[in-house]
Amino acid sequence: MRLPWKIWAWASYDFANTIFSMNVVSLYFAQWVIFDLGQKELSYSLSYSLSMLVVALTLPVLGSLADRHLYHHRFLVVFTLFCIATTTALGLLGNSGLPVATMALSALILFGVANYFFEGGIVFYNSLLPEVSKEMGMGKTSGIGVGLGYFGTIAGLYLVRPFVADGTRADAFIPTAVMFLIFSIPIFYLAYHTRHVKGTLVAPTYSFNLWNILKETRRHPGLTRFLIADFLLEDAVVTIIIYMAVYMQKVYAIPDSVKTNYLALATTAAIAGAFLAGWVTDKIGPRRTLKSVFIGWLLSLAAIAFAPSVWVFYILGGFVGMFLGATWTSSRPLLAELVPKEKLGQFFGLYSLSGRAAAIIGPIVWGLVVKLPLAGSGSYRAAVLALDLMVLFGFLIYLKMPKEKKI
Repeated sequence: MRLPWKIWAWASYDFANTIFSMNVVSLYFAQWVIFDLGQKELSYSLSYSLSMLVVALTLPVLGSLADRHLYHHRFLVVFTLFCIATTTALGLLGNSGLPVATMALSALILFGVANYFFEGGIVFYNSLLPEVSKEMGMGKTSGIGVGLGYFGTIAGLYLVRPFVADGTRADAFIPTAVMFLIFSIPIFYLAYHTRHVKGTLVAPTYSFNLWNILKETRRHPGLTRFLIADFLLEDAVVTIIIYMAVYMQKVYAIPDSVKTNYLALATTAAIAGAFLAGWVTDKIGPRRTLKSVFIGWLLSLAAIAFAPSVWVFYILGGFVGMFLGATWTSSRPLLAELVPKEKLGQFFGLYSLSGRAAAIIGPIVWGLVVKLPLAGSGSYRAAVLALDLMVLFGFLIYLKMPKEKKI
């Protein structure tokens, strides 16, 4: 199948940003701070959650600004470059020789800044979906982006692993930043060749009127319910992503080399889930597709919490990967269907507020639950069940979504 160059350029950004997501957010940073620098899991949770709070408060506003002046591409480039720069700074910090306490505090601050720009870039990237999918359904285009992104995860895992094997976990960050830059070049090219409307920045009274943006959701049937359900689903998904490597070590004592292979296996399943969900979304619609994804997460998380052995855990990783790939593949087209095209930046910013506000709560809940005085790995299994309970509440809210229109 021959794809238009705009889709390739757009989807390549998913490839680029999942390299950061896996190597920094999921695999190496949490382990570096917790195991190598001796920090508590709650300190990492607070760094991550505070960055998400800033995302939640600022991105709907910036998305609205982008809609008004068609700055989506420009903001995407700026946010990406700042993320790359701060990720590079993390790598330099890891080899700075500073005292451990100073290094840990600096690392948590730098990570929070890098994560803010990473998550912000995704908002402007998502808002380009209807523009680049004109020659193909939004479901298939979204699936191609997510699927290609997970190829990026596998490539990033294996390309970075030699640096970590010959050094420390902090040595993963500079190679990750370099790969993020290289694979972002196509989206930079797309931004350069896209016309922009010139205009003067809006007054603060408009751009910071977040409350009006929130109230406007009531004008679009199903939007508020979708955002709340997505809030609860992403509470579980994002927390599982950032703590999966820690969970594997605490519950099953899995070494880093095996973690890489496990995550690659789960990511391969995510690629299949993304492409399958893209096809299904265009066939039956995003609302029914996302309903199936909810059910899949409910069953998978419950099974993981009670998995009796590492081999059962490995098998379940494939199911988690599939539903992970399907989550964003189906949710992005659903949001694009629920809101007018001229306000996609604004509402993808609000979508970010929903999902990223969930990421404020999820890691803190995890950090608190794992402190429970349960025998063995019981507190970690309880943390997974707490996340599953959030998914259940989200599913119950989602069940009352109004009937969708055909894409």
